[in-house]
Amino acid sequence: MRKMIIISGSPCSGKSTVSDILSKKYGYQLLKTDDYLEKHIGEATTEQPMLYKWKTQPWHELFSRPVEIQHNEEIIFYKEEWPMLLRDLNKEMTSDDIIIEGCAFMPDLIESYDHDCTVIYMVPSESFQREQYKNRTWAYHLLKDSIDPEEAFNRWMLRDIMFAESVKEKALAKGYPVIIVDGEESIDEVVLRVEKILNL
Repeated sequence: MRKMIIISGSPCSGKSTVSDILSKKYGYQLLKTDDYLEKHIGEATTEQPMLYKWKTQPWHELFSRPVEIQHNEEIIFYKEEWPMLLRDLNKEMTSDDIIIEGCAFMPDLIESYDHDCTVIYMVPSESFQREQYKNRTWAYHLLKDSIDPEEAFNRWMLRDIMFAESVKEKALAKGYPVIIVDGEESIDEVVLRVEKILNL
């Protein structure tokens, strides 16, 4: 019988690190939704207008827009990507024990997922998110052509903060466990909390 774990949430919450540790410790196949992102954007046509926008417009311009617009479009983006993602994940599953990690498994979408799975959401505090993004040098490189790179970065951060709050509220409303990561615990302590929730 297949055992599937979904570790979703918001960027910079430690999802990837926790998933890496758990997959190695318990021998689970690990699939990361971000690994398919470039492929799905490349496949996009005008039938997926939000994905297509990210295919055809400079990303630094997209991150420079008002935060509320960015937040709403992020949700639409994941909804448009959903059928592509499920198609490719199903092709990649080669084990009975699987961990899927990534933001794309939003609470509103996971109810339509046709596999039995255990779900946990991880979201960062605002301060932890900003601290972790500072270590992602590619993020600054992405925005270097913006008229105001610092302002674009701040709007990006506010977009993800808004997304994290939305994910947390919807996950809790639907009865899914949520871990808030604020940097006060070590990664080992966070992993232990996740293990307990997932009954590993």
